[in-house]
Amino acid sequence: QLLFRQKIKYRLLSSYCFAPLYFIWIYFFQLGFLDGERGFIFSLLKKQYFSQIKFKITALQRQGA
Repeated sequence: QLLFRQKIKYRLLSSYCFAPLYFIWIYFFQLGFLDGERGFIFSLLKKQYFSQIKFKITALQRQGA
């Protein structure tokens, strides 16, 4: 069973602006900038991860799967 935060995250995943907003959330609001380059790279990779998930879901929906 999904937690409340997970439910919100997966509902918002259908939005194209989710990945950039997630980057902003992790880097600024969760203080990733305090980790310097490592925090930036981590935030960037999380953004890329969610972007790839969104594009994969979109591709599968277009195929009718």
